Amino acid sequence: MDKSWILKDKNSQKYDDGVQAFIEYANAHAKKNDEGNVRCPCVNCKNFKFKDNDTIYEHLICDGILRSYTIWSRHGEEKGPTSTPTTKVERRDDDSVGNHNGDNIRGMLEDLHPDVNANIDGVVNETSQDSTPMPDSNFESAKCLKNG
Repeated sequence: MDKSWILKDKNSQKYDDGVQAFIEYANAHAKKNDEGNVRCPCVNCKNFKFKDNDTIYEHLICDGILRSYTIWSRHGEEKGPTSTPTTKVERRDDDSVGNHNGDNIRGMLEDLHPDVNANIDGVVNETSQDSTPMPDSNFESAKCLKNG
């Protein structure tokens, strides 16, 4: 399934079409609660709250989807050949996170992602991409102004 819409402007037709396709997919594959609702992957609900289709649509259009939610595991998608491949990382017992064979890995990562702050142990700060709304050129979209 094409998920490129996740990175598009929330006011674009491609994003809107993607939201509708996601809702159809979720209703066909996701586990539902007793009321028949599925989890909402918006930046506020973060897949913790069950919502009806109209509310999920409104949340995804107005607030945006979690940018890191690329494998829809809470909506029936399984990791497999069509999912994003994972990289096996070698576990090391020594303290070489910041400097591996003379390479400054931490420095390179900070160059690539200056907005991500890591503490001295390499644990990512709790404010990650998951809770950050996607940039929006017209936040006050007519679709989001339900009650004027």
